[in-house]
Amino acid sequence: MDASLSFTADGIRGKVGVMPLTERGCMRIGIALGNYLAESNLPLQVIMGMDTRPSSTKIFRWIKDGLLLRDVSTYDLGVITTPGLAYHVRNSEVVSLGIMITASHNPVEFNGVKLLGDRGQRLTDDAIHKIQKHFQYTYIDQHPILGIENVRKHSFSFKAYIQEQIKLTGIGSLDGIKLAVDCSNGSASHVIPDALAQLGAIVIPLNQYSEGKLINHRCGTEYVRYFPKKFAERIQRMAVDYGIVFDGDADRLVIVDKLGGFYNGDDMLFVLATILEQQGLFKKKCVVTSHMANSGLSQALDMMGIKLIRTKNGDKHMEKLLFEENYLLAGEQFGNIIIHDDRHISADPFYALLYILKEIHDRNVTIQDLTQSLRKWPQFLMQISNRSKNTKADLPAQIDTQIEAINHKSKVPVRTIQWSSTTEPGLYNCMCETSPDYTFENLKVDAQELLSNLKKQGYLAHIIPLSERVY
Repeated sequence: MDASLSFTADGIRGKVGVMPLTERGCMRIGIALGNYLAESNLPLQVIMGMDTRPSSTKIFRWIKDGLLLRDVSTYDLGVITTPGLAYHVRNSEVVSLGIMITASHNPVEFNGVKLLGDRGQRLTDDAIHKIQKHFQYTYIDQHPILGIENVRKHSFSFKAYIQEQIKLTGIGSLDGIKLAVDCSNGSASHVIPDALAQLGAIVIPLNQYSEGKLINHRCGTEYVRYFPKKFAERIQRMAVDYGIVFDGDADRLVIVDKLGGFYNGDDMLFVLATILEQQGLFKKKCVVTSHMANSGLSQALDMMGIKLIRTKNGDKHMEKLLFEENYLLAGEQFGNIIIHDDRHISADPFYALLYILKEIHDRNVTIQDLTQSLRKWPQFLMQISNRSKNTKADLPAQIDTQIEAINHKSKVPVRTIQWSSTTEPGLYNCMCETSPDYTFENLKVDAQELLSNLKKQGYLAHIIPLSERVY
């Protein structure tokens, strides 16, 4: 029996039916979580939620059975977004842990478990190691006797979370704004479009099948990042002002406007920094992001007297820095945006979206107006599949060699970051960025050459432009 429990940058992730996402594996996860709470002298009370995947209901039940074996009480929220669950954990005085059943932006055959501490933040490495140890030494009898289920009555709900975000941002009306809202057939499907409509926006819901069999399938943030032109053309055909796009558990967001403009996390960080600065809320003039962030963002913020601080990829690294230094704003290019106030410590793109839409409506401006002074440097992301005869270990060296050739030819330094994806199994990422002296068109030619060379060696690769704004 496999006794290990691996964590990615964002919790447990894997294919359904493969250890640990089997019935016994999930029960062992529940037992390990219960043992961890008891060992840490924390209240044996947790909040549980899930996305719309067909497998989420089973995994939810199996983990809950494991929790019952350790007499852990649960507050069951059913289908909810990860930010919604995190918000309730953060603002509850009675729970020690949030458990979200989701594989976020991954395809339907995957699922996972995101774990949130009592502040709504990702767990520390120390907590993860303790849970892994408890999982390793957990044994389940053939026919375990479950404890008595204790589902607590509570006021937590998806709709309560939505209404509180609206109240906190002070947004009054979205009259006159027409939105297409892509919920990726996921958690946001039957709540967020209705909430925006109740604020007065004209809303066209997209991809909101409740059964979740098509979660993230040719829809949602990652699909639109891959194929921005297709989505931009669709938005233009529908004659809406903006396409609002979430992923399966709604902790990522991208925006496309009626001109075909594509706006990712870099753009949203710039807009939010501007809004918060104008409101006099930036006491510490710092924005936290990852090394993926476009250098043009750093340059634009610097012109406003705001410092950009980079950390490792992943929400938990940003959350840690926000908490320790009491910074206000963080986020990544992928659209996981954190506004760290008295009620939030984790990514909440819906909360960030309300701030942006309020600014657009109240000032009668466009998102293009709000990002006018953000000049992005030429940048692209190459995602490479490991499904080839070549070994994964060879790939970084091969890419380095070809980047050196680009440097030699262009006479302009290329900033690169390479990493294996921890949330999308089988993918290797390479981000390349040059200075504004080297146009994106030139960088695109180099990217295509790099792509061609990798394909000749048997790799499957795809290029995602990160700095082009209009498609």
